[in-house]
Amino acid sequence: MKLNKKVYFSLTAVLVVILVAGNVLIKSPRGKANAGTRSNLSGEMNIPVSTVALEKGQLEDTIFAVGAVEPSATYAVNSKVNGEVDKVYVAVGDTVNEGDILFTMKDQSFTSGKVSQTQSLNNQMDLAKVSYDQATKTYSDTKLLFESGAVSSDQLDSAELAYKNAKASYENARLNYSATVSSLGDQTDYYTVKSPVTGLVTERNIEEGMFASNQNGLTIIVDDSLKIDAAVASKYISQVEVGQAVEIYVNTLDKHFQGEVVSISYAAKKGSYPIEVMFTEKDETIYTGMFAELEIEIASRQDILLLPIDAVIKEGSQSYVYKSEEGTALKTAIETGIRSSSNIEVSTGDLKQGDLIVIEGKEFLKDGVKVMVK
Repeated sequence: MKLNKKVYFSLTAVLVVILVAGNVLIKSPRGKANAGTRSNLSGEMNIPVSTVALEKGQLEDTIFAVGAVEPSATYAVNSKVNGEVDKVYVAVGDTVNEGDILFTMKDQSFTSGKVSQTQSLNNQMDLAKVSYDQATKTYSDTKLLFESGAVSSDQLDSAELAYKNAKASYENARLNYSATVSSLGDQTDYYTVKSPVTGLVTERNIEEGMFASNQNGLTIIVDDSLKIDAAVASKYISQVEVGQAVEIYVNTLDKHFQGEVVSISYAAKKGSYPIEVMFTEKDETIYTGMFAELEIEIASRQDILLLPIDAVIKEGSQSYVYKSEEGTALKTAIETGIRSSSNIEVSTGDLKQGDLIVIEGKEFLKDGVKVMVK
């Protein structure tokens, strides 16, 4: 059976204490050791420890979050008219380009109605034009007669009013015809539905021959750029900013990717604030719905003393480490800075690069005791 290092050091320390105590009891006739003997033995005892050399390096302070991979945009492309579906050209899983025809609706009744309506409006416009031309001629002739004294001013006014009314009627008929033709032209596009974007078809609830409404159609996601919807706890949200670098770990793929924070919502949901993180690199193996772990970098320091977090001892608000120097454990007060999951910055303290710091066996130490580095 293999013992881990911590168990080994713990057992060794206990055995050392037992053996020393036993030795004292054996040598004392009455089973008691005098104070001087205890003091001498305590000074001679070497406690086994494991150390690590203090090094300089780079450290990032991060916030952890989790989320799911989502498309950067989702489009619901539904029928704009009620009617029978003529043909559907795509299926779920197909990749479509912007402008590709997705499905068509039968337009026979619309087409015949459009022809009838435009013809009727065209006839109305033609009749209005005839009336306008006649009123224009009458008004012109009446002006000439008025100038020669053949007609009264009332007759001239009446001809002018008829001319203005005929002109207004013709303008209205012409505008109505143009607007209707334009509107019917737009409605023609409703019967041939095209993709508004390049993306992937993920849902389809429309079939050939069915009666469709604006509730029937396709769902298309933009899969050339993916995002992660996540949430950050309220105690950390003030440290998160748009543009911060994010390391993304996708569990399913067991791979790491790079990303950045692109949006932050300050409307809290159950004590957390929603954020969006975009991948800054494209990878064909990433799919929507995959679970992702995020480490958001909120600070980065270069060329700093790095210490394993396991080496730090907390006593109230003060932090300490044990430094091994010439076989002696020296209890050293320190102040710490940013941290990662495994290391912490030593910002102040009587430490330097290369110092041996106790990481295992420290629980058996006190300042000045002798240690045996394993």
